[in-house]
Amino acid sequence: MRWILASLGLLTVIVVFSLAALDQKNVIWVGDMPQCPHCRNEVLPFATVCISCDHAFDWKTHEKPCTACLSPRDARYFLHLYQDKQDAFRAALLKAGIEEELLPGFIEYAESLKSGACGFCGGSGEWLAPGHQERTSGDVGITELYPILRESMSGKCPVCLGTGRCVLCDGDRLVEYGRESADRDFYTLSDRWDHIDPLRDDRSAETRFLLLSTYMRSHRGRGEIAYLQSFDQGNDLHLDRARQRLKFITELLTALP
Repeated sequence: MRWILASLGLLTVIVVFSLAALDQKNVIWVGDMPQCPHCRNEVLPFATVCISCDHAFDWKTHEKPCTACLSPRDARYFLHLYQDKQDAFRAALLKAGIEEELLPGFIEYAESLKSGACGFCGGSGEWLAPGHQERTSGDVGITELYPILRESMSGKCPVCLGTGRCVLCDGDRLVEYGRESADRDFYTLSDRWDHIDPLRDDRSAETRFLLLSTYMRSHRGRGEIAYLQSFDQGNDLHLDRARQRLKFITELLTALP
């Protein structure tokens, strides 16, 4: 019996020390720079051994506040502005050149302002007010690819793909950085993206959009989303649609008399 207890005790000690050896200090983030927790020198992305001091450490992602959607405080503020001045907001939309048939989309947007929502659809998941501010700054643009995007989405939001959540933070207002799988898949996507001409034929365009949408569904809430190119707006970014609409609404609300 004593022999069994002694063996169990020894086994426990071995397991505890093994786990302790495996549990290394985590990499330290200073801004966007990963540093060794032992010598505080900069380390390479996704490294687990410091080339300066030769000590091992655990790679750990870090999070930062989202820059593509409203914070809880801002959402409450703008919603309060709208609720106090609904008629003025409608008049401001008309003055800004919004066509009568597009008004319901913007009114729905303002009525449902909330934190963590997609900046383009306001959390509805629908393609509200199609055509407004749909402009391109690149050489591949709306004339050729916009109809394909509209057909592919079947009325769903082209930014969040129908979830209603901000794709940069996935709705929780925190964006994850330093995830190796997201980084690896981003460079794979970028390489394939550059070798597909979306204007060659419809199948090429559909394949390009599939690459984009697949990546977004796999890596919502991660920083690489901010660097994805727009499907149909040339050199613009995928998130530009959301940022432009959110800016349009909030500036309109702020300027209400």
